[in-house]
Amino acid sequence: MKAVCVLSGTGDVKGTVYFSQDAEGDSVKVSGELTGLGAGNHGFHVHEFGDNTNGCTSAGAHFNPEGKDHAGPEDAERHVGDLGNVVAGSDGVAKIEITDKVISLTGKNSIIGRTMVVHADPDDLGRGGHELSKTTGNAGAHNLASDVMVEQGAVDVNVALNEAVIEAREAAKDFEKIYFRLLDSNRAQIDKMYTAAASVVWNGVMLKGNDVIKQFILELPLVKHDVTCVDVQPMLRAVPDCATFLVKMSGFVNPNASKDIFVSTFVITLVEEAWKIVTHNYRYIDQR
Repeated sequence: MKAVCVLSGTGDVKGTVYFSQDAEGDSVKVSGELTGLGAGNHGFHVHEFGDNTNGCTSAGAHFNPEGKDHAGPEDAERHVGDLGNVVAGSDGVAKIEITDKVISLTGKNSIIGRTMVVHADPDDLGRGGHELSKTTGNAGAHNLASDVMVEQGAVDVNVALNEAVIEAREAAKDFEKIYFRLLDSNRAQIDKMYTAAASVVWNGVMLKGNDVIKQFILELPLVKHDVTCVDVQPMLRAVPDCATFLVKMSGFVNPNASKDIFVSTFVITLVEEAWKIVTHNYRYIDQR
């Protein structure tokens, strides 16, 4: 399997990173080139959520499903998303050639649909003694960020994949109707849409667990959502043995009044014949 991440930042900072993995359990090869960086080391991490509309806040923390301390890529105890540093020369170009045995393009450590971040400062690999060393490596602000997506054409276009795409489209239609009906008019049942250990970032507020998510949503003002755009792609079993999809929806909040915009990104999976949310990012954009 192969994946690609096209990153962009402020000014001339940009780049493309490629990922390849022969089979689940194999190491992932990471390659690419970044330009426009300041000379020196820059922290290079996978963040939890595939939403970089509001920098660190919406992308979440480092991808760390096992709750470990931040460290270097060669350390036994580390975040899954800890890929160390990339090094830019005096010309601002960083060449990337990494082989990592912890990240994956499938399974529980899948980085598909998450955010790849290049930071402004060096990652101290958890050894700097700073108060942020064990969480972020004290790597500073984002220089570049973008989602990791399955590379088009990289996976054989066979019957199984075609069926997965069709299944994804149908799943998105069903999920959209159910989720926003509950969100807008029956919030007492909204926890049933999330897995027990689901993670949510709702306008910058990080939530964990369907009970916590339900209580938070119950306290939000009542609004009406009008979904105008839906995008979905199969994640090739990012959750083992389950059909799993990345769904992005956008539209208007209270369409007959404010015309404010929302963007919602979900990773959903099929659990006992019902669609459940694994991760969810919700962004409300006030147009006033």
